[in-house]
Amino acid sequence: MANEERAKEMLQHLILLIHESMQSVRPASLVQDDLFEQGRALAYYEVGELVLESARVFNLSLEELDVKGFNPGSLL
Repeated sequence: MANEERAKEMLQHLILLIHESMQSVRPASLVQDDLFEQGRALAYYEVGELVLESARVFNLSLEELDVKGFNPGSLL
């Protein structure tokens, strides 16, 4: 397997792991009385936004990586 293909698979796997973790976090607006959970939601939001920005910079769509429903904004 070519290194480029392996890198793409690694990136896809990493984004899917982040996406799965994001889905286990309640939105910050719903946990206003829990500062830890608010911080957790905001941290995953920032990581998610970095993923989207990196995809834009490298002209990749998450659909190309078979990632669907990736929406960091849902954590606010």
